[in-house]
Amino acid sequence: MRKTITPGQISQNNLNLIYQYIYQNDSVSQQDISYAQAVLGAEIEVPTLDGNVKLTIPEGTQPGTTFRMRGKGIPYLRGSGRGDQFVTVNIKVPKGLTGSQKELLRQFAASMGEYDGGSFGLGGIFGKKKK
Repeated sequence: MRKTITPGQISQNNLNLIYQYIYQNDSVSQQDISYAQAVLGAEIEVPTLDGNVKLTIPEGTQPGTTFRMRGKGIPYLRGSGRGDQFVTVNIKVPKGLTGSQKELLRQFAASMGEYDGGSFGLGGIFGKKKK
């Protein structure tokens, strides 16, 4: 039996699915993750045609990374098997940070050499100063 998802069902289920479209028997979707999940890694729930499935996000995941979930796409019309589901992750940038959260991020940026205590440097060849 084939399931059909309508936009109304997506909003009723309160999914973080931004869009989903089909390329042959593969389905493609986007999923929002937090900055901490991208940096530290996480296990998230991803909506598929058969319900939610766990997807492991490795640490250091970059914005726009696409993960392939084999066999979670559209069933083939003739024959056996299914297409794949491709999930592209977007990093949600937090808004409204508290003072202590901002200070922790500044400390982190300083430890990475991106923050000198007063401003953020450009880094790379554009951030180097002539001596």
